Amino acid sequence: MKTFFNFPIVDDTTQIWSVVYDRVEENERPKEFRKIFTEDDFKDHYTLLFNKPFIESLDMVNLDKLYKTNESITKDVKDKTESYHMVGNSIRRLQCFSFQ
Repeated sequence: MKTFFNFPIVDDTTQIWSVVYDRVEENERPKEFRKIFTEDDFKDHYTLLFNKPFIESLDMVNLDKLYKTNESITKDVKDKTESYHMVGNSIRRLQCFSFQ
C-alpha cells in the first residue's frame, strides 16, 4: 500500500492523525498531533486508515494492465455481508492513478 503514497505526509491540519485516533477515547488521544506522518507511522496505522476489503482489492490491482490500458478492475473481495472490487484508472495528463 505504501507504494501509492509520498512520505512523509505533511499536513498542518493533522487530518490523517484524526482518522488514526478516531476509535480511541478522547482522554486517551494525544493532546496535540504531530504535523508529519512518516512511512513508519503508515506501517503502524494503515489498518486504521483502510478497511480489509480495500487493502485486499488494492493489492489485486494489475499495475501492468493499468499502465498499458489506463484501467484495471479487480476480482470481487467478500467480507461478511458484501462484495467489493477496485476500479483503477490512469490519468496520464495528471500523472496519477484513481481508485474507486
